[in-house]
Amino acid sequence: MNRYVSIIITVFIIALMWNTSCTHKVQIIPEPDTSNFPAAVGKIFTAKCAITGCHNAASYMNAAQLRLDSWDHLFNGYIYGSAVIPYASQYSPLMYYINTLESNGLVSVPRMPLSTTSNPMAALTQAEYLTIKNWIDAGAPDANGRIAFSDNPTTRQKIYIAHSSACNQVAVVDAKTKLIMRYIPVGDAKNYAAHDIEASDDGRNVYVPFYQGSWVQKINTDSDKVVGTANVGSVTSGSNGQWSIVIVSPDNSQILATGFQANGYLEAVNTNDMSLIPSKSVTSSSIFAYPHGVAANATFDTFFASLQNGNIINKYWFTSGRPHFKQISIDNKPITYSSIPGSTPDPHQIEMSPDYTRYFVSCQNTNEIRVMDAKTDTLIAAIPVGKFPQEMTICESKNLLYVACMQDNNNTNPGCIGSIYIININTLHIDKILYGDFNQPHDMAVDEQDGLLYVVSSNKGGTAHHTSTCGTPGWYSVFDLNTYVPDPRRFEVLENSYTINARF
Repeated sequence: MNRYVSIIITVFIIALMWNTSCTHKVQIIPEPDTSNFPAAVGKIFTAKCAITGCHNAASYMNAAQLRLDSWDHLFNGYIYGSAVIPYASQYSPLMYYINTLESNGLVSVPRMPLSTTSNPMAALTQAEYLTIKNWIDAGAPDANGRIAFSDNPTTRQKIYIAHSSACNQVAVVDAKTKLIMRYIPVGDAKNYAAHDIEASDDGRNVYVPFYQGSWVQKINTDSDKVVGTANVGSVTSGSNGQWSIVIVSPDNSQILATGFQANGYLEAVNTNDMSLIPSKSVTSSSIFAYPHGVAANATFDTFFASLQNGNIINKYWFTSGRPHFKQISIDNKPITYSSIPGSTPDPHQIEMSPDYTRYFVSCQNTNEIRVMDAKTDTLIAAIPVGKFPQEMTICESKNLLYVACMQDNNNTNPGCIGSIYIININTLHIDKILYGDFNQPHDMAVDEQDGLLYVVSSNKGGTAHHTSTCGTPGWYSVFDLNTYVPDPRRFEVLENSYTINARF
């Protein structure tokens, strides 16, 4: 009986083996492609980038934290911010690394993908390089044509960065990811070196004056396109107005810009059509020598302008179309238009308090913030801060004033210079000093909606992880507004990143 059973089992096994090996071969089914890249782009990334030891799920943390196994992961960025910026291959760092021909543009070292002895063909071909370049310039869409950061254009929180260089680009940061989502071309060959960027209270527009040239431009924040230009230089002493600072009226109907000249001027503009408002403008006046900072009262009919050499704030207003002026000494000394090293305040910027009762003046020569009574124009306090204080911004929900001290050499972080002083508006005491990953921080933006503080480092004459087609990058740092814990990433932008503002 046992012999009979053994024979049956043996025959069954032989039949099973024959049937499996000859009639029904085992099918190896590949995993579905979930990368969501367009086919031609996904093929390149899959074969040469998202591979073992490089930019796949298992290895990307040791590969600059850049993950290239899916479209969504690509737009999480890497340790230096955005790897790809839709519509801007020339400013997308990924392109610098995959380029193998200097005739294409900038080539970064090491070139990626890495060629090895076992894989000498890893580098991209020219055709593969152009496939990715053309894809980015078309917006870097996913397989279904969706463009990153394109949804919710009217409500998406954005941060805007202007560059004081000839690159003529404004960077747009997506607040949710903290990454650059777009670059906006601004200016032209004669209008460049954006010196400021200011958002309207309703968040619908931002305004950019050009230090070199005669323009102030209006950018719509829903479309992220230039929608208007005011030629403020046409009624001044020349075409190079050195336009410095812009303020926006509370009802968003007007702006006022300062022209930094020996015979300085302030130009008012109607924001609806970007036409000039002569009745609120001061053109080529010797009593406005080198005006830089500017602030206004709640009704936008009385203005305060800092004259950067000396100790003067000029206050002016119009009655029946006639201008009236008042010169204010912010150090209680006789009025002077001359800068004396270490002595005169040399007021740089003015920031009005949210209730319009006081204004704060950054004094770049004496390294202090002077607090003035807006009604009597008398000095309330002088608060010592770090070296070379520049721009200021206010967090209204916390009653805090943030001051960028551009040359503060007390920053002990390796290779860093500069600090952010945080002053309580009510007590006028210093709450905290931030010594972060800074190199010449010039400006800050408070994003109260997301609880974040952005600090932009101009990095003039410094170094960075990579160069770009627009010189040595600056960068921005991001801090939690409650804890001041920084995001560990250094978000690189274009050359001389100078001024920054939040949309909402």
